[in-house]
Amino acid sequence: MLERASCLFGENGSGKSTIIKLLMRAYDPDEGIILFDDIDVRKLDYSKLQSQMSGVFQEYIRMETTVSLAIQLGQYPSTDDEIEIAAKRAGAHDFISSLKNSYDTEISMRDNRFKTRDMIDAPVSLSGGQFQRLALARSFLRQQAKLFIFDEPSSSLDPEAEAKLFKNLVQLVRKRTCLWVTHRFQTVGMADRVMLLDHGKLCEFGTHDELMREDGKYKSFYLLQRDGFFNDDVKVFITVKSWGEDEGDEVKLEQSDLASIDAVKSKIERYLSVEVDSIYNTNKGRIRDVESIENGGQYWYKTK
Repeated sequence: MLERASCLFGENGSGKSTIIKLLMRAYDPDEGIILFDDIDVRKLDYSKLQSQMSGVFQEYIRMETTVSLAIQLGQYPSTDDEIEIAAKRAGAHDFISSLKNSYDTEISMRDNRFKTRDMIDAPVSLSGGQFQRLALARSFLRQQAKLFIFDEPSSSLDPEAEAKLFKNLVQLVRKRTCLWVTHRFQTVGMADRVMLLDHGKLCEFGTHDELMREDGKYKSFYLLQRDGFFNDDVKVFITVKSWGEDEGDEVKLEQSDLASIDAVKSKIERYLSVEVDSIYNTNKGRIRDVESIENGGQYWYKTK
């Protein structure tokens, strides 16, 4: 395996997630072969292949258990020190330490902010971003893995936390291979190699600087996204309120907050201390991807 950090970049529908599924042998290719240590993956024992991989995906598991066990399931059993190191790498240690029982705290997907007396010892509800950090910590426990795969691993994190996470990723994989999937340029520059996909084909390959000198699609995408984030004239924002309420708390989101639906949910959760289940628009119904969000629109969220 090559010891480097590579980034798979492309627009929605370009084939990024399909490649990840092929690498993990969720299904086999109709044509061609995929090599792992120069061996066709179809000739490898499936469980052995899986033991050599680790990762976090867009739909990560939210477990109702203790914090320690939620992390430890990435490599069970693990010592307390190993769990804490993995949590620190994922940026989860600080919020875990602030919980009443630290790593022994029972956690829940339900909103338990408004506890009654008979719920004093009820499990603690975590935000989407906090659950995502636990998923990252689980993946970091698998130190024997040769290949780390991260499919939009920072979708629920703010930009500062995202930058710290990817610095940790690059250090973690110094003697391993890391592949992360993204459509956000903030983290692309940290990769040793960038692969640009377009309609299922690898159309450009190289470092960020090399691709910027080529004046190809990568550069066009980069300039378009950069201008969208930093040019005040093209900023996009929407207003999000609680479902069915015309008045009350609301959140204004700019274009940089609209990287994914999970990112939108995370922003609302951080501002309003709620656990968001879904986003809706009066005309379009439930919003399942950010491409359906229109500039200046009014949207609502539903809690779990």
